[in-house]
Amino acid sequence: MVDHTTHDDGNSVFDKVYQAATEYVPNALKFILRILCCGSERGGVALDSAWNYTCNEANPIVQIVYLALVVGGYFLYVIFGYPLLPNLYLGGYHKYVGFLVFVICIYTFAGASIADPGVITKRNVNAISRIYPMDDILFHEKECSTCKQPKPARSKHCSLCNCCVARFDHHCVWINNCVGVNNVHWFIAFLLANTALCVYGAVVGVISLMAVVQERDLWNARFINPSTGEQFNASKRIILQWLLTHEYIMIAMITLCTIMSIVLVGFTSWHLYLAASNVTTNESAKWRGLHDCLKTENHNGEFGELKNIYDKGSVLANWRDVLWDRVDTRILGAETAEKLKRSPQVSQSSGGHNKRSSNKRRKH
Repeated sequence: MVDHTTHDDGNSVFDKVYQAATEYVPNALKFILRILCCGSERGGVALDSAWNYTCNEANPIVQIVYLALVVGGYFLYVIFGYPLLPNLYLGGYHKYVGFLVFVICIYTFAGASIADPGVITKRNVNAISRIYPMDDILFHEKECSTCKQPKPARSKHCSLCNCCVARFDHHCVWINNCVGVNNVHWFIAFLLANTALCVYGAVVGVISLMAVVQERDLWNARFINPSTGEQFNASKRIILQWLLTHEYIMIAMITLCTIMSIVLVGFTSWHLYLAASNVTTNESAKWRGLHDCLKTENHNGEFGELKNIYDKGSVLANWRDVLWDRVDTRILGAETAEKLKRSPQVSQSSGGHNKRSSNKRRKH
């Protein structure tokens, strides 16, 4: 997931990995492509244009790659993995469970891709500003230089989508959409579903191959070298070689699922941690930069700690705030409360009028 947010340089491991992934690797790849493919000035212009569209503009290329990987991978699993079910250890119902997890992945992918992340407009900017007060640490009163409208706290202008997004987290190329207040629940569900799919695929694949070894009694088999005719007793190395020869597609898929499981478990855990702290990815980068550059002293002359005013005080409260509440619902509630404050007498007189009308109907 590429995060197109402003990121200050830092000295932490995360900062170095981020810099390598977003600067060094892309620049090196572009340099290699320019050498291999572009011997002319026209070729260089074409490469720059293609690179700009791929990396600096919102486009569906990575979405297509995701669908190709997930849909293609699932059907390969159906062709090569499902015939191994049921087996000595697993029942046939795992075919249906796998299909269900696959459908959930596609469903959450569509939801995260289509959902409005919380685009800030002139109609809702004031209401959103009331929902998220300025903390005067990370966020200060300012105007978006592109949208020419006030910039609420926790928001950010996305250069790819060309709009400001409320409680901006990051721009995710896998869904070709920003992750913000209105679709972060879709994004985390998308991460959880894909994590479950990869972990499930790896575990079912490994257990199915273990069943193949047991059902074929490979531990008691003798293996023959086709070149020399020499016979060998079974060993872990020989059985692994046999599996690589006869079940190489499953081995490849298990390897891919295992690698992706490790990546996704870490990435999903990180986003759940951020949600539990009521901090966005964008804010996390800002906090790291701030802690590196700024030291605050308390009355004792010791270093104090900067506070996140958006933290609700507990994990459950923060998860509810991040994953459940939507900005449209909050705006409606805020506007209704403000109207009631402005016109309490009208509400009371209206209520009295309704009561009198009700009494008249009872008399008739």
